[in-house]
Amino acid sequence: MVTLSIGKAHFTVGAHSDQERQGFVTNFYRFMASAQAAADKYADYKYTQTDWLALRP
Repeated sequence: MVTLSIGKAHFTVGAHSDQERQGFVTNFYRFMASAQAAADKYADYKYTQTDWLALRP
């Protein structure tokens, strides 16, 4: 049994009942959605804050 702690989210990987597995999957997808939102925000920041013409050779 392994517990991963990322921020306030705790994921336990190991033996599960069906109910716990469903909760794990739900929390995992919720975490992935929030991570994707953060990545999108960071990407938007990078694209808007960088002068791409200055980086071209």
